[in-house]
Amino acid sequence: MSDIFIARQPIYDRKLGVYAYELLYRDSEQNAANIVDGDVATSQVLVNALMDIGLQNLVDQSLAFINLTERY
Repeated sequence: MSDIFIARQPIYDRKLGVYAYELLYRDSEQNAANIVDGDVATSQVLVNALMDIGLQNLVDQSLAFINLTERY
């Protein structure tokens, strides 16, 4: 089994409450993404968030935003 990485960045409302999270591709424990293929990165974020980790575990009741490539 391989390690799974994903980053989440809070998006705040005007009152500084968490409105949503942007879910971001990561490929290691370092807070960086070495993206060679945007489609693969997008696919990996979707699979990790929806299938492997679970959206509920990542964002609870908040909204989730995921950047998509033009192809998606």
